[in-house]
Amino acid sequence: MRRLSTTLLWLVLVFASGLTMGVVGHRYFAKETAAQDAPERPTRDQLRHDYLSKLRSRVGADEAQIQKVVEILDRGRTTADAHKERVEAEMRQMQESMRGEIRSVLRPDQLAKYDEWREERRREREKHEAERRAAGNR
Repeated sequence: MRRLSTTLLWLVLVFASGLTMGVVGHRYFAKETAAQDAPERPTRDQLRHDYLSKLRSRVGADEAQIQKVVEILDRGRTTADAHKERVEAEMRQMQESMRGEIRSVLRPDQLAKYDEWREERRREREKHEAERRAAGNR
């Protein structure tokens, strides 16, 4: 009986020490994901507000100057948005052209597989985008 209780005691001690080492190891050596470490990205409006606040506090800009800067920033935003739309449209055209060229290289029996694979990739991209947006809203 004594031998059985000693054996059970040793088993409990070994289990407890393994559990303790696992907890300690996880606490000190487990790496957090980049998404957990990354600070929340400020919005355009937050960046603009901070910029104007610093112009006031650090540069000493008065309200007339701030109003002119706001007009400059508004024009810049409009120009940048239009440029971004043009570039994105060009990129979509280029990608569509490359897809057409790739399809011309493939045999007819490969086209269905290619289309299926591209659809899987599209769904994965949409899923990752949704997860990224959801992580940004937390």
